[in-house]
Formats: sequence, structure tokens, C-alpha cells
Amino acid sequence: EQYTSCRECLSSGDPYCGWCVLHNMCSRRDKCERASELHRFAASIKQCVRAVMQPNSISVSEYSLPLSLLVSEVPDLSAGVTCAIGNLTEVEGKVLGSQIICMSPAAKDVPAIPVDQDWYGLELQLKSRETGKTFVSTEFRFYNCSAHQLCLSCVNSAFPCHWCKYRNLCTHDPSTCSFQEGRVNVSEKRLVYPSYGSTRCCFGHRPFLPFTKVLLWLETSCKSKAE
Repeated sequence: EQYTSCRECLSSGDPYCGWCVLHNMCSRRDKCERASELHRFAASIKQCVRAVMQPNSISVSEYSLPLSLLVSEVPDLSAGVTCAIGNLTEVEGKVLGSQIICMSPAAKDVPAIPVDQDWYGLELQLKSRETGKTFVSTEFRFYNCSAHQLCLSCVNSAFPCHWCKYRNLCTHDPSTCSFQEGRVNVSEKRLVYPSYGSTRCCFGHRPFLPFTKVLLWLETSCKSKAE
């Protein structure tokens, strides 16, 4: 009972201990209810439940989106699953074989992100409705692109942020950049001529310059600096 996770339990080296999956506890096999059923009792680390979530992060301005978790090494979940995101919300999950669908929080439940960072992490727990216990958890992040005030900071973010070049605005939704102004994302941040050592962000107010004029402007600028 001193171990709080499957990995900790099965790394202890105690040959009598295993992980009682739906009861979320380290125990002997004979103390785990229905231990003989498939995936109910884990006797090795490779049998610990694993979950991969997509997406594993969303913008703070996106609400009630489906989150897909692919789980492995899980027992029968026909009794149902509850999804708990931090202490914000707890909703019923939809079980589709090895996939579990959870809904992200509604607008009123989305947390405020501290002003000095662009993301906030929470633990998403899957709980068995049979036992009320968590059987697997993973980190989930809310991010805020608008926290970035500079183009390079925006496009170098760990999240899918885009820079609207006319309005100097960082956003998660590229469709909010008008068609005329275009946008910059991380794949576009370098010029096709990297020897100039410049970035597309530098041309936020020159989107319609003919390419020859851009090259001339670069050449003149470089000469001026050299002189």
C-alpha cells in the first residue's frame, strides 16, 4: 500500500506484489478482486495500463472538444468510465473498444493561465465506474497563443500558434488572419535564403513587395550594416 502507481509497485522487487488495476493499489494477487480476469492484475511493468491522448493540448479559447485516449493493457470497462480533468470537471467517458472519448471543459470551467506563461497543465484521470478508482492518468495542457507579443516568440512556441502579420497578433486559429495579410507559422519562419540570417517575421509590413524588390532591400540593408 506504500506504492501509489503501477510502475512504483512493480519496480519494488517484491515477488509477491502486483498491481490491482481497477482498484488502483499494490497488493498480492489473492487480495485483488477478480484478479484472474484479463488485465485485472499486472505482474510486470509492461502490463501497466498506458494511455495516449490526441489532442494532448488545446487553446484556452476552445471549449467542449472531444479528446481521444487510446488505452492499452486495460481490463473490461463495460461498467463505464469517468473522465476527470484536474478538479475542473468530471464527465462520463465514451468507451469504444480501446478508445475512450472524453470532452474537454466547457467555457466556464477553463482555467486562467498565469500571465507569465503560455500554458497550464492538468492531470486527466480515467476512473472506473465499477470501483470509483483511477486506473490511468496523463497530462493535459491548455495553451494561450495570445500571450506571445512578438512574431518569433509566437512561431517558436511549443504549440500550434500562428502570427497574423498586419495586426501583430498571435493566434491558434490561422483563419482569423485575413487572406490578404497571410500568416507565419513555424514552418515558414526562415527565408528560402538562410544566408541572410533573417526571418519572415521581419517582413510583416512588406507582404506585397515584389520578390526582386525584397532582394534589393535585403542587399541594400546588408551593405548599409557592413559600412
